Amino acid sequence: MKLFKMIVIIPLMVLFLTAFGVAAEEHVTLYYLDGKVEVLLSGRDNWEKAEEGMRLYTGDSIKTGRGSCAELAFGRGRGNVVRVNAGTFVVVKIEKREKIELIDGEVFMTINRLEPGSVFEVKTPSAVCGARGTDFSAKAGKKETVVASYKDRPYAKGIKKSGKAMDREVLIKEGYKTMIRKFREPAKLRKLAKREIRRWEGWKADLAGRGAAQNITGKKPDAAPKPAEKAIKQESKKKDMSGRMVKMTEKVTHRQDNLMSRRDSDRRDRRAEAAAEAKAERKEAACSAGNGGRVITKQ
Repeated sequence: MKLFKMIVIIPLMVLFLTAFGVAAEEHVTLYYLDGKVEVLLSGRDNWEKAEEGMRLYTGDSIKTGRGSCAELAFGRGRGNVVRVNAGTFVVVKIEKREKIELIDGEVFMTINRLEPGSVFEVKTPSAVCGARGTDFSAKAGKKETVVASYKDRPYAKGIKKSGKAMDREVLIKEGYKTMIRKFREPAKLRKLAKREIRRWEGWKADLAGRGAAQNITGKKPDAAPKPAEKAIKQESKKKDMSGRMVKMTEKVTHRQDNLMSRRDSDRRDRRAEAAAEAKAERKEAACSAGNGGRVITKQ
């Protein structure tokens, strides 16, 4: 009997512990993608096509193709969102501080829901940048990194040759950016260009419009229209546009007809006036010649 209990209980305990470990493991959700987006799961050799709703864990990589992008949600809900812009390669690092390793390319981040006392950090080949709740971006190459602040004050540090972060931390004011070259401290702050701000605002508007992060916008997104309804609306718009074009064409044609009619009428009037004037002149000439007012005509 005891042997039977052990045979039953031990597998159940293993199953419970395994399930608990999987549930407890932190992950990132790939909830939006556009274009060519691929992932390389930890322990695998080949890249595969990414899918919306995928869960990514520490060590998993993601890359975006030309004209493509992806968005990752960290933590519960979508209060912490990372936009992986086109031509970017990142590795997920869900550790105490570091969340992403940006190998090459650019990421936008809006961090609004961190646990008390926690930090969201991004590591690049030349810098470490992070925030405790802010909107910022990082653009990395092989030898330099540009960190920009769009809200509050993220921080940036250089990286030593040993690979560890430097001690000096530079806070980046809202609306400014700094460049960190390899093995150097952050450079002097420079003001963001208007086009950079517009690009960022465009992403935030797109994020809110898609209802991608209810926790960010504070508004519940409207339900997306069904494909059939969407097709009907598009067809209706096409018909409206077609009807408007027909009406405009009819108006233009009517105006042209009126204009041509007026021109023809004016020409007839001018011809009649010219004929009357010529007849009057001939009559006057005949009277002057003393022919009794008769018009002399050649036989």
